[in-house]
Amino acid sequence: MKAAYVALVTLGTLPGIGLAQQPVSYSARQAAAGREAYAQNCAECHLDDMRGSFEAPELAGPNFLNFWGGRSVGELLDVATTMPPDEEDSLGDAVYASIVAYILERNGFPEGPQVLAMSAQNPLDGATGIAPPQQPVATAPAGRGGGRAGGGRGGR
Repeated sequence: MKAAYVALVTLGTLPGIGLAQQPVSYSARQAAAGREAYAQNCAECHLDDMRGSFEAPELAGPNFLNFWGGRSVGELLDVATTMPPDEEDSLGDAVYASIVAYILERNGFPEGPQVLAMSAQNPLDGATGIAPPQQPVATAPAGRGGGRAGGGRGGR
């Protein structure tokens, strides 16, 4: 038994030979909760369609996938906790994980058997780049991150 463990550990550390990592996983329910949280906390800057604006980067599409593809979901989760600006790490782990699950869904990462945990380190591989169809989200109440008129462009 010990020899098998040593061999397995050794194979996982040799250059060019790695153990297959599980794909990133999130649940459909988690992504749905993330959609609501995104609308309330992120859409003001990153826009409803995740195209981004000004200094807020795009969160869905080819540019996002080119930048994040192959990186660890843990890196993305870490960046998520730096938001919203001036309120870093204020939303709680479950909300941040659900927002990232929604971002994954919008980039065509398939849902998996487990919810996304803040401790996840799976590689961001396997995205189709095709988001599932979306139903409209109810807008957030005034004064709670509902965004500016006109999608953050000064009401014009």
